[in-house]
Amino acid sequence: MNKIINIKDLSYPCVTRARAKEASDKLEGNLDSGVLEIDLRDVDIISMSFLDELIVRFLIPVSTGQIIFKINNDLVKDRLSRIAGFRSVAIYYQCDSRKILKVTAKPFHMPTPIYEPVKN
Repeated sequence: MNKIINIKDLSYPCVTRARAKEASDKLEGNLDSGVLEIDLRDVDIISMSFLDELIVRFLIPVSTGQIIFKINNDLVKDRLSRIAGFRSVAIYYQCDSRKILKVTAKPFHMPTPIYEPVKN
């Protein structure tokens, strides 16, 4: 049976790499029990840096489907897709249906600067 953990029980707010480290430290002992579902549905704000740090810390369990993210909005799905593209890793998620899907990796682009570089 899959174990489901709400991200708010691990760390909140979900906005920094430090918070993701805090969450991942609490997740360490939960990977021995089979598939772990991390529920992100009850979170108002979850940053790219938080998700990226969480995924980097658990790269192998994430890429093998041992960790599945439960989501309910396209913004989180888009962020997972960009991380998958940047890190070249498979990331699995589940929406309202019981079907587990793999995110489609999107290219990650650094933002274009909004200033003109100084020419010497």
